[in-house]
Amino acid sequence: MNQDGAALTVVLPPTDAAVFALIVHRAGGKTTSLLVDCGSQAQQQGATKLVREIFQAHQVTAPDQVVVTSPAAVHTNLLSEIVADGSPRVHHAGDAAQYSGAAKQWLAAKGAKPFPAFHSDLTSPVAVVGDAKVYVVAANASGKPDSADTRTNAAVVLVDGGSERVLLMADASARTAEFLVSRLLAAPGAPAAKALTSPGSLLVYGHADAAAAERWPWAPHAKLADGADHIPLGGNADDLAPVPVTGCHASRVALVNRPLTGSPQNHVGIDYDTRGITLGQV
Repeated sequence: MNQDGAALTVVLPPTDAAVFALIVHRAGGKTTSLLVDCGSQAQQQGATKLVREIFQAHQVTAPDQVVVTSPAAVHTNLLSEIVADGSPRVHHAGDAAQYSGAAKQWLAAKGAKPFPAFHSDLTSPVAVVGDAKVYVVAANASGKPDSADTRTNAAVVLVDGGSERVLLMADASARTAEFLVSRLLAAPGAPAAKALTSPGSLLVYGHADAAAAERWPWAPHAKLADGADHIPLGGNADDLAPVPVTGCHASRVALVNRPLTGSPQNHVGIDYDTRGITLGQV
């Protein structure tokens, strides 16, 4: 919570049955929000109810912006129902033709814009939510938006809240991770690159497979180390064992921490009952 009463919160699903992230800023009675994905891989009706309850809890009627990281149904099959109203700005990874059914129609109706091949914008945020800048630091890393390799084409979203950040890796593959690292090393002074490599806390969330889990940011990188600790987080704050991956969309969570010097230690507040992460001093 900031001194002016404003709060920026990143809400992650409390169950792997739902796939989404909701970035919310509330201040002076006004709510601004960005939704990343909205899908379900099991019990779709229950997932719909869960997302609606989370929207209500955070006073979100409809998101102002939406980023869709993948054409996979588990990332998209709730969009047309949850975001039926409103006129959000929508960006998506992959090619529109890869999306199926209601999701494809929803993208067209909302005038969704695709990311280009080899997208990595480390300078211009796709959105500003409160004081936080939201960057899409990688998308369509295969070089072909219509590639069947939707994991490599996954959009990777950075929420930069200052000394505390959240990196949403989605389904990003090892190739995506390598592409992102190459961009960070090529432009170390870019705002998003500095956010990802400067002292502070970086919470990483996504659905990495075994190969991706061996790459940065899930694991250290020799040229990006800078004294950072990579801490895999389990299902609660006391469990620091690696999160077991039992399916394609089982989630992983990790904390990359670079101690701040010359200022008080900052913290990311993590509520593991709701997976709500409040960026700011706690």
